[in-house]
Amino acid sequence: MKKEKSREHEVSTIKISPEVVAALRTAVETAVGRSLATPRDFDWLRLQIHNRLDALISLSTLKRVWGYVEAKNTPSRHTLNTLARLCGYKDLEDFLAADDGTDKPTPSSPLAGRTINVPTELRVGDEVELYWEPGRVCHVKYNGSLHFEVTYSEKTRLKPGDTFLASLFVKGAPLYIELHKSENTSIMPYVCGQRGGITFRKVEKETEEEEVES
Repeated sequence: MKKEKSREHEVSTIKISPEVVAALRTAVETAVGRSLATPRDFDWLRLQIHNRLDALISLSTLKRVWGYVEAKNTPSRHTLNTLARLCGYKDLEDFLAADDGTDKPTPSSPLAGRTINVPTELRVGDEVELYWEPGRVCHVKYNGSLHFEVTYSEKTRLKPGDTFLASLFVKGAPLYIELHKSENTSIMPYVCGQRGGITFRKVEKETEEEEVES
Protein backbone atom coordinates (compact mmCIF):
# COMPACT_ATOMS: atom_id res chain seq x y z
CA MET A 1 0.00 0.00 0.00
CA LYS A 2 2.87 2.34 0.87
CA LYS A 3 4.58 1.52 -2.43
CA GLU A 4 1.42 2.44 -4.36
CA LYS A 5 1.16 5.78 -2.55
CA SER A 6 4.85 6.44 -3.21
CA ARG A 7 4.33 5.70 -6.90
CA GLU A 8 1.34 8.06 -7.05
CA HIS A 9 3.37 10.81 -5.37
CA GLU A 10 6.26 10.27 -7.81
CA VAL A 11 3.90 10.49 -10.79
CA SER A 12 2.25 13.67 -9.56
CA THR A 13 5.57 15.46 -8.97
CA ILE A 14 7.18 14.80 -12.36
CA LYS A 15 7.85 18.13 -14.00
CA ILE A 16 6.32 18.45 -17.45
CA SER A 17 8.91 20.75 -18.98
CA PRO A 18 9.03 21.98 -22.59
CA GLU A 19 11.84 19.45 -23.13
CA VAL A 20 9.55 16.61 -22.08
CA VAL A 21 6.86 17.72 -24.52
CA ALA A 22 9.42 18.19 -27.32
CA ALA A 23 10.86 14.70 -26.74
CA LEU A 24 7.37 13.20 -26.84
CA ARG A 25 6.56 15.06 -30.08
CA THR A 26 9.72 13.61 -31.62
CA ALA A 27 8.81 10.11 -30.47
CA VAL A 28 5.26 10.41 -31.86
CA GLU A 29 6.41 11.60 -35.28
CA THR A 30 8.99 8.81 -35.40
CA ALA A 31 6.37 6.25 -34.38
CA VAL A 32 3.89 7.32 -37.05
CA GLY A 33 6.59 8.01 -39.67
CA ARG A 34 5.29 11.43 -40.48
CA SER A 35 6.22 15.04 -39.78
CA LEU A 36 3.25 16.92 -38.30
CA ALA A 37 2.95 20.57 -39.29
CA THR A 38 -0.33 21.24 -41.13
CA PRO A 39 -4.06 21.02 -40.27
CA ARG A 40 -4.32 17.95 -42.49
CA ASP A 41 -1.49 16.30 -40.52
CA PHE A 42 -3.29 16.87 -37.22
CA ASP A 43 -6.58 15.53 -38.64
CA TRP A 44 -4.66 12.44 -39.73
CA LEU A 45 -2.98 12.03 -36.32
CA ARG A 46 -6.30 12.38 -34.49
CA LEU A 47 -7.70 9.56 -36.61
CA GLN A 48 -4.62 7.40 -35.96
CA ILE A 49 -5.01 7.87 -32.21
CA HIS A 50 -8.68 6.90 -32.38
CA ASN A 51 -8.08 3.86 -34.60
CA ARG A 52 -5.05 2.53 -32.72
CA LEU A 53 -5.98 3.34 -29.13
CA ASP A 54 -9.74 3.93 -29.20
CA ALA A 55 -8.95 7.28 -27.57
CA LEU A 56 -9.80 10.86 -28.47
CA ILE A 57 -7.66 14.00 -28.42
CA SER A 58 -9.20 17.14 -29.84
CA LEU A 59 -7.79 18.76 -32.95
CA SER A 60 -7.16 22.01 -31.08
CA THR A 61 -5.21 20.17 -28.38
CA LEU A 62 -2.93 18.50 -30.92
CA LYS A 63 -2.28 21.85 -32.59
CA ARG A 64 -1.29 23.35 -29.23
CA VAL A 65 1.04 20.47 -28.38
CA TRP A 66 2.83 20.91 -31.71
CA GLY A 67 2.97 24.68 -31.42
CA TYR A 68 0.77 25.25 -34.45
CA VAL A 69 -1.34 27.55 -32.28
CA GLU A 70 -0.30 29.29 -29.08
CA ALA A 71 -0.60 27.24 -25.91
CA LYS A 72 -1.11 29.10 -22.63
CA ASN A 73 -1.04 25.97 -20.46
CA THR A 74 0.96 22.76 -20.23
CA PRO A 75 -0.71 19.79 -21.99
CA SER A 76 -2.82 17.67 -19.65
CA ARG A 77 -1.49 14.42 -18.24
CA HIS A 78 -4.23 12.56 -20.15
CA THR A 79 -3.00 14.02 -23.45
CA LEU A 80 0.65 13.19 -22.74
CA ASN A 81 -0.20 9.68 -21.53
CA THR A 82 -2.19 9.04 -24.71
CA LEU A 83 0.64 10.25 -26.95
CA ALA A 84 3.09 8.07 -25.02
CA ARG A 85 0.80 5.07 -25.56
CA LEU A 86 0.79 5.81 -29.28
CA CYS A 87 4.58 5.34 -29.17
CA GLY A 88 4.22 1.95 -27.51
CA TYR A 89 4.70 3.01 -23.88
CA LYS A 90 2.35 2.38 -20.97
CA ASP A 91 2.14 6.09 -20.10
CA LEU A 92 4.26 9.24 -19.82
CA GLU A 93 6.25 7.89 -16.87
CA ASP A 94 7.09 4.73 -18.82
CA PHE A 95 8.24 6.91 -21.74
CA LEU A 96 10.52 8.94 -19.46
CA ALA A 97 11.85 5.83 -17.74
CA ALA A 98 12.94 4.49 -21.14
CA ASP A 99 15.24 7.51 -21.31
CA ASP A 100 16.76 6.74 -17.90
CA GLY A 101 14.33 9.07 -16.15
CA THR A 102 15.54 12.20 -17.93
CA ASP A 103 13.25 14.60 -19.74
CA LYS A 104 15.04 14.35 -23.08
CA PRO A 105 16.45 11.55 -25.25
CA THR A 106 19.80 10.23 -24.03
CA PRO A 107 22.74 9.60 -26.41
CA SER A 108 21.86 5.89 -26.38
CA SER A 109 18.29 6.60 -27.46
CA PRO A 110 17.36 5.30 -30.95
CA LEU A 111 16.17 8.84 -31.72
CA ALA A 112 19.55 10.44 -31.03
CA GLY A 113 21.30 11.54 -34.22
CA ARG A 114 18.40 10.41 -36.40
CA THR A 115 16.19 13.47 -36.16
CA ILE A 116 16.10 17.22 -36.37
CA ASN A 117 13.40 18.58 -34.06
CA VAL A 118 12.72 21.89 -35.78
CA PRO A 119 11.30 23.96 -32.87
CA THR A 120 14.20 23.11 -30.55
CA GLU A 121 17.17 22.53 -32.87
CA LEU A 122 16.90 25.11 -35.66
CA ARG A 123 17.14 28.88 -35.70
CA VAL A 124 15.95 31.30 -38.36
CA GLY A 125 18.41 31.23 -41.25
CA ASP A 126 19.68 27.69 -40.59
CA GLU A 127 20.02 25.48 -43.65
CA VAL A 128 19.41 21.76 -44.08
CA GLU A 129 20.38 19.55 -47.01
CA LEU A 130 17.90 16.76 -47.78
CA TYR A 131 18.70 13.66 -49.86
CA TRP A 132 16.61 10.71 -51.02
CA GLU A 133 16.65 8.10 -53.76
CA PRO A 134 16.93 8.04 -56.66
CA GLY A 135 19.46 10.87 -56.64
CA ARG A 136 17.16 13.58 -55.23
CA VAL A 137 18.76 16.62 -53.59
CA CYS A 138 17.06 19.57 -51.91
CA HIS A 139 18.55 22.39 -49.85
CA VAL A 140 16.15 24.31 -47.60
CA LYS A 141 16.41 27.38 -45.37
CA TYR A 142 14.49 27.74 -42.12
CA ASN A 143 12.44 30.94 -41.97
CA GLY A 144 10.93 30.36 -38.51
CA SER A 145 7.52 29.17 -37.27
CA LEU A 146 8.09 25.74 -38.92
CA HIS A 147 8.36 27.38 -42.38
CA PHE A 148 11.04 26.25 -44.87
CA GLU A 149 12.03 27.66 -48.25
CA VAL A 150 13.72 25.64 -50.99
CA THR A 151 17.01 27.23 -52.07
CA TYR A 152 18.40 24.49 -54.35
CA SER A 153 17.14 21.23 -55.83
CA GLU A 154 18.10 18.41 -58.19
CA LYS A 155 15.80 15.86 -59.86
CA THR A 156 12.75 16.78 -57.77
CA ARG A 157 9.54 18.76 -58.15
CA LEU A 158 10.64 21.04 -55.34
CA LYS A 159 12.03 24.22 -56.89
CA PRO A 160 13.85 27.26 -55.42
CA GLY A 161 11.28 29.58 -53.87
CA ASP A 162 8.82 26.79 -53.00
CA THR A 163 7.85 26.66 -49.32
CA PHE A 164 6.48 24.09 -46.89
CA LEU A 165 5.92 23.43 -43.19
CA ALA A 166 7.78 20.78 -41.19
CA SER A 167 8.37 20.18 -37.49
CA LEU A 168 10.60 17.09 -37.69
CA PHE A 169 13.07 15.44 -40.06
CA VAL A 170 13.66 11.72 -39.46
CA LYS A 171 16.44 9.77 -41.17
CA GLY A 172 15.07 6.70 -42.91
CA ALA A 173 11.46 7.93 -42.83
CA PRO A 174 9.48 9.70 -45.58
CA LEU A 175 8.89 13.43 -45.21
CA TYR A 176 5.23 14.32 -45.87
CA ILE A 177 4.65 17.97 -46.73
CA GLU A 178 2.12 20.31 -48.29
CA LEU A 179 4.14 22.14 -50.92
CA HIS A 180 3.37 25.78 -51.71
CA LYS A 181 4.58 26.41 -55.26
CA SER A 182 6.40 29.69 -55.85
CA GLU A 183 5.02 30.31 -59.35
CA ASN A 184 1.36 30.22 -58.28
CA THR A 185 -0.88 29.90 -55.24
CA SER A 186 -1.44 26.15 -55.57
CA ILE A 187 -0.80 23.75 -52.71
CA MET A 188 0.09 20.14 -53.46
CA PRO A 189 0.81 17.16 -51.20
CA TYR A 190 4.32 15.83 -51.70
CA VAL A 191 6.37 12.99 -50.23
CA CYS A 192 10.16 13.17 -50.05
CA GLY A 193 11.74 9.73 -49.86
CA GLN A 194 8.62 7.63 -50.28
CA ARG A 195 10.84 4.59 -50.82
CA GLY A 196 13.58 4.32 -48.25
CA GLY A 197 13.00 7.65 -46.51
CA ILE A 198 15.22 10.72 -46.42
CA THR A 199 18.65 11.49 -45.07
CA PHE A 200 19.86 14.95 -44.17
CA ARG A 201 22.76 17.14 -43.16
CA LYS A 202 22.46 20.32 -41.14
CA VAL A 203 24.76 22.95 -42.62
CA GLU A 204 27.12 24.24 -39.96
CA LYS A 205 27.69 27.95 -40.51
CA GLU A 206 30.94 28.07 -38.53
CA THR A 207 32.41 25.33 -40.70
CA GLU A 208 31.48 27.22 -43.86
CA GLU A 209 33.08 30.43 -42.53
CA GLU A 210 36.29 28.58 -41.66
CA GLU A 211 36.47 27.13 -45.19
CA VAL A 212 36.06 30.61 -46.70
CA GLU A 213 38.83 32.00 -44.48
CA SER A 214 41.17 29.16 -45.38
